[in-house]
Amino acid sequence: MMSLRILHIEDNEDDLLLTARHLANSGLAVEIDRAETLDGIRVALTRGSYDVVLADFELGGFNGIDALAIVREADAYLPFILVSGEVGEPVAVALMRAGAQDFVMKDSLARLAPVIEREVREAEVRRERDQAEHANIIKSEFLASMSHELRTPLNSIIGFSSILSSGLAGELNEEQAKQIAMVHEAGEHLLALVNDILDISKIEADKFELTADEFLLLDAVSAARELTASLWRDKGLTFEIIDECPGCAVVTDRRALDQILRNLVGNAVKFTETGGITIRTRTAQHARVSIDVIDTGIGIATQELALVFDEFHQTRKARNYAHGTGLGLAISRKLAGALGGEIRVSSAEGVGTTFTLTIPCALDTVTGECVGTE
Repeated sequence: MMSLRILHIEDNEDDLLLTARHLANSGLAVEIDRAETLDGIRVALTRGSYDVVLADFELGGFNGIDALAIVREADAYLPFILVSGEVGEPVAVALMRAGAQDFVMKDSLARLAPVIEREVREAEVRRERDQAEHANIIKSEFLASMSHELRTPLNSIIGFSSILSSGLAGELNEEQAKQIAMVHEAGEHLLALVNDILDISKIEADKFELTADEFLLLDAVSAARELTASLWRDKGLTFEIIDECPGCAVVTDRRALDQILRNLVGNAVKFTETGGITIRTRTAQHARVSIDVIDTGIGIATQELALVFDEFHQTRKARNYAHGTGLGLAISRKLAGALGGEIRVSSAEGVGTTFTLTIPCALDTVTGECVGTE
């Protein structure tokens, strides 16, 4: 077992030895360095790498709060534990507010080893979490920047290929028309991917601006049906709306809700060859409403259900079935979370899939119930 490196800020030799003996008896493997002055603390933190700092409060010319300030300047995550005699509650509260992790009385040193082990673990968790969040922000900012840079040339490719396909720049033979159509389709696909990446990076960087609009739930569902009409009509599918929540209203970002519904319906159409799509609206628990997007498509294997919302993930069948960016469902789940809601999925292979979006409803100020419900 690796030893924990401890910086002990203590001006009393007997107390230093007593603490070291308690830690040794606890079975905790430690290496202890001592600092007695503010300069000594600075030098120790510069020269060494420590897992935890222990400090007395009264330290001859300075106190534990002064020591904590120096430790925090050097390392925001390094656990700082006060080990002292009697100090008042105001002092303990001040230290905790300043960033100390815990306080152990010198007559209760049996507590010290478990506290050290816990705080070292929690500090590592905090450090890793913050590093991951920072890396995620950097990634999102990079993707957003790159997406903006890619949009301009892609729009040019799509625009000029469209002009060529129309014959405005001269007539094309059959093979030329086929090749230009492939360029145009590839450009459209890549632009959709860039737009999806831009959306997801905005959401992750908390830069996706939301507004609070009040509107009928049925209006949003009907709009989703019309906006995707060319998709499901071209495949000969039916599209039914079952409104079990007539008059239900929501106060949420309309643009974000529209995008979620377009993604869910588009996904349903993509993997459905016969039958159709059904959207059902209904009330849910805890002042919420649900929208079920139901298809009669190929379904999703049970072992893959937990992965469908992962970025760039496509199920085994989907990879052989249809083209997509692999970001639509990930974006939808993140947008649902931003709206204070969630998306769940249930499916059976060969039968179909249901995605359920649940979001807060607009509340009646008199009854406290969802607007439009009895």
